[in-house]
Order: sequence, then structure tokens, then C-alpha cells
Amino acid sequence: MNVRSFLKFLFFHLPRILFQVAGLFRAINRGKRAFREGLESEGLPKELVEELLGEFDPLEGFDLREALGFFRGEKQGLTCFSTPLSGDHRKCTPPAGKGPN
Repeated sequence: MNVRSFLKFLFFHLPRILFQVAGLFRAINRGKRAFREGLESEGLPKELVEELLGEFDPLEGFDLREALGFFRGEKQGLTCFSTPLSGDHRKCTPPAGKGPN
């Protein structure tokens, strides 16, 4: 790989891609806030508003670290997984036969 092309990617393309991804998340969060405010302005109960927000969340079950391949715990040899019902909680277990340090 050419050093010039690597530097071009590092200082030009990578920041541009990251800013575009950040813009997507910003737009999604702005939409969620507007949806929440719209539901609250209609006088719906807070529990119902929270349930509807969870039901129509476009990022439900999406973890950016997993999508990009950054799994926590791999360096220590841990197996990490998350389930859709567990929310943001991740469960990491050591390999069979090895206890926690």
C-alpha cells in the first residue's frame, strides 16, 4: 500500500465517513425527540410514550461496536454476547475450564 494513499484515507476519507455516520445518528436522535414531544403533547401517559418509543426505535438491537467488529473481551479470551431482551447489558463468560482472574 502506498504511504500517500494511506495518509489520504486516514486524514480525508475516514473523518468524512465518521462525520456522515455521526450525522445519521444525529438525525435519528432528532426524530426520536420529535416523536417523544409529539406523543407527550397529545397528553398520552408517560408509560405509553416510553413503550411506543421502544417499539418504534430504529436502532433497537443495533450495537455500533458489534457492527464495526469491536467486540469487548476478545483480548482476554472471553466470549461476549448480547440478546435482544437484555438491552444494553453484555454477558461475558470465560472459556470452558478457565475461571475468572
